Formats: sequence, structure tokens, C-alpha cells
Amino acid sequence: MSRSSRLSVEYNPTLAEPALRLLRDYDITMLSATWWWEDGSWHVPRRQLNDVMLLAPVLGSIEVILPDRTVQVPAGSVLLAPEGLTHELRCSAGCDALEQVSIHCHITATWRPPLLPLFLSPVQPLAHATAWHERLRRLVVLMNDQPLGQHYGQLLIKELLVEWILAGVELVPPREQVDPRIVRALKRIHADYADDLTVTELAREAHLSSVQFRKLFQRHLHQPPKQYILSHRLKLAAQLLRTGGLTVQQIAFATGFNSEAYFHRCFHRTHACTPLDYRTGRGRTL
Repeated sequence: MSRSSRLSVEYNPTLAEPALRLLRDYDITMLSATWWWEDGSWHVPRRQLNDVMLLAPVLGSIEVILPDRTVQVPAGSVLLAPEGLTHELRCSAGCDALEQVSIHCHITATWRPPLLPLFLSPVQPLAHATAWHERLRRLVVLMNDQPLGQHYGQLLIKELLVEWILAGVELVPPREQVDPRIVRALKRIHADYADDLTVTELAREAHLSSVQFRKLFQRHLHQPPKQYILSHRLKLAAQLLRTGGLTVQQIAFATGFNSEAYFHRCFHRTHACTPLDYRTGRGRTL
């Protein structure tokens, strides 16, 4: 066997663009990485995600109940759960024990559509699963050191997603770029999130009716504008809670919530814990 043939791998040049787009345009902010051991009675009631979740069973199998279908996530694969996904989780039939890693993060790109919905299947296999599981274990440990955990997690998740793309997983056909009117609205939201932003105001600035603006926003961002604004505020609030310095009340007003009580309700609905518990690490995130 020649040296060149020993080094050759299958490579489809048409996959370079989506892989490069992921590496170049999308930012990842790590929230948590946790290793769980559960028995066969494990169950997470119906909920809606406010962040991205990657769930990788190491032992056992998970059943994911979605609004329109039920999918199985066996050991050696990963569930790609995008932000806003309504779902329920439980052990699959016949599963007596479950070992899994749960990763929560934000994957954002202002001028690109959400990343995970571009994968046609929400469940992807792990090639060389044992090696990947070791790297996921390392990530869980490194997340105790925020700066290192952040960088390692960003690289690990991007590498995993790019590997799937280069392996030829089915992707949603590319659509047109985000409408410039929606890009302007997004820039306004990201710049003025602490202001009292309304859909009516954003629609007027886009020279659209409120109904037209909502439809266009939903088409490009896969969620209503009010939900996007709330999600963005909660993301920023979570970042401020992790870095410390400000009180919970100061964070609430700094991120656009008009009362501390409303901030508590929204935060608890998303993270299943209070802002203070989230700050001290007592919130249990799966």
C-alpha cells in the first residue's frame, strides 16, 4: 500500500461550505456539562428548553417524546435538542439503568438560522463512541474551571458537529439569507435588550405590520419575536449570575425585566431553579 493511499480518507468537497460556516459563523457559550446515573424509573416531565441540549447515553437508552413523534436515543448516539424544543424524557422500555452525559449551551449566530434544526435527524451516532465518551467525561471535569471548560467545550462541540457534517449526515437544504429587516431587528434586540422593546415597535422600524413581522421573524428564527427577546434576556442573565458582581435584582433590571418577581418566574420556568440557586450551583440542570 502506498503512503498516499494509507493517508486518504473519503471527503466530499461540497460539504466544506456548511462545515466552514459552522466553524466561522456560530458562537457557543457553555452552560453546564453533567454526568448522570439513573435507574429505570428516571423521567423528566414535559418541558420547553431555553437553551441547546446535547444528551448522550453511555449505558441504556432514552425515549424522547416530541409533540409529533417519539424517538429513541440508544447508547453510543447523541440527542440534538434545539432551543425551544418541547419534549419529555424517560428510560426506554426494558432499560433498567441509565448512564448519560447532559450538555447545555447556547449556539448563536445573529445572521444565520438556528444550527441544530439544520440536522434532519435529532439523533446522531457517535463514531468511535468510547473515545468520545472519554472526552465528554473530561469536559464534565473541566467545566469546574470555567475559562478552560468554556474553551474546551466550544472546541469539542464544534468538532463533533463538523465531524457529522463531513460524514455526510442529512442537512436541511440551504435557504436564503435572513431577511435584512429581521437582521436589523435582531441587532436592535441585541443592542437594546434592557429597553422596553415591543413587537409593534420592532415591526414599525422594519416597515411591516405586526402580523407580517411576526410571520417573517418566525420563518427565519423558528420562534416568535417575544420568545426570542425573553430567551436572549435570560441568556444574558445566566451569564451575569455565573460571573457574579451584581445582585439578582440588579441583574433583573440590567437585562430588561421590569420586576424582580417576574424575572424569578421566567428564570425558574426555564432553569427549574431560582436565580440564586443557579448562581451557587444548587440548581439541577439536565
